[in-house]
Amino acid sequence: MDSNLHTLSKIYLSLIHKDYKVEATDDAQEIMARIERFKPALIILNAATKNLCPNLYQEIAQKKVKVLLIKAAAALLPVETRKLEVIEMPKDIGFFDLKIRDLLNILD
Repeated sequence: MDSNLHTLSKIYLSLIHKDYKVEATDDAQEIMARIERFKPALIILNAATKNLCPNLYQEIAQKKVKVLLIKAAAALLPVETRKLEVIEMPKDIGFFDLKIRDLLNILD
């Protein structure tokens, strides 16, 4: 199994376990429809998602929702990322959880 896919699966399961409401897709063509239907407080976007193009990045950045973009260490992004919170693929799920809690202003 690809290590990125394995890490993303662990993140997904961790979020569900912590009672976050989560929807996932591996195809960028589905993202905008899911945003409209699901109305998320945070979008976690994997830069390696298939069909993810600069126009879609721009559409997502225009939404009034926080975006956490996960990328591989050496990956170049095809867009300006000022409106996106960009992190490298986390090796530690605990770091990822802290980042989400910070972005959503969740206090213990």
